[in-house]
Amino acid sequence: MLRIQTLSGFYLIEGKDSDAGAVRLLELVKDPSRIVFIHANLGVVEHPGIMDHIKKYIPKESEFYVVKNENKDFIDTKTIAMF
Repeated sequence: MLRIQTLSGFYLIEGKDSDAGAVRLLELVKDPSRIVFIHANLGVVEHPGIMDHIKKYIPKESEFYVVKNENKDFIDTKTIAMF
């Protein structure tokens, strides 16, 4: 269970553009166990190897979650096919 009152940082990881933000947050919050990282899976447009890339920045002491909407993808391929 996530107890918000105990957190120092909460960071959404979305890929390479978020690297600098994650590094800066880790500099500011000295205890990585007080940071929760979240990655929103983009489905069909997710870059191959992005999970390995993200995990390089997340300390083992931090919580890490991946979220994905199982009911739809980042891009609705059915709609795209109509064009």
